[in-house]
Amino acid sequence: MNVVLFILSLTFFISIDSNQTSLVYDSINDTDTTIITVSNLLDKNIEEPQNLDYHNLLTDCNILQFISILVAILIAIFPWVRNKFFRRPEIVIELEYHKGLSTNEGLSNKNDFSEKIIKNGNEILIFGLKWKYIIRIRNNSDILATYPKLHKPKVGIWFNSIEELNIYKPIRSSDNDLIIKCEYEKYTETKPSDRPKFVKFPVEFNDLKILLEYQNSAKIKFYTLFEFENLKSKNTFYFKKPKGF
Repeated sequence: MNVVLFILSLTFFISIDSNQTSLVYDSINDTDTTIITVSNLLDKNIEEPQNLDYHNLLTDCNILQFISILVAILIAIFPWVRNKFFRRPEIVIELEYHKGLSTNEGLSNKNDFSEKIIKNGNEILIFGLKWKYIIRIRNNSDILATYPKLHKPKVGIWFNSIEELNIYKPIRSSDNDLIIKCEYEKYTETKPSDRPKFVKFPVEFNDLKILLEYQNSAKIKFYTLFEFENLKSKNTFYFKKPKGF
């Protein structure tokens, strides 16, 4: 500090007029006056920072604080939002064979009735195949499924009859499986030797599709698509209604 004071004093001494040398010398000997003089010189040589925008600095700080608070809020409410709007019930569908039969419905109009007698074995008969099935609907999650609704495809195979689903009865995991009875039948006109064999599931069921629509507690719609590929149950879950229904 003494060196700094000496250099500053010397600089000041050189810069003044020679006629005032004795006055400067006296001021250097005066300690108080010297300190004041050097302090003033130091004040003059210290420049304030230039182009420092305190308003923008405060604004940037406020933005960072706002972003931090916003992130904290989002982290806090994310589980609630996910549970409320995005967690879906897991509803699965199964198709079970119940019973069926093969029937002889009599002579077909394809026979030639011009002859009074049709030889046995050459007649064309109408054979009926009738199936009864159970559609089993189960909630495999702890989330309540409300307003269930069945959709059939716009084009494709469907049941000849099916029980109506009560859309006002929710599907709970604690409840027994929801059972819907349905029937399918088809008829073939052929000779007795070509009578179709009865099987539990007709080959047409490879193209069978059943769409179940339901909602969670936030009224968000979800879908389960049941398909019977290779006569095996397949469930696919969707957030949007698939095309074709």
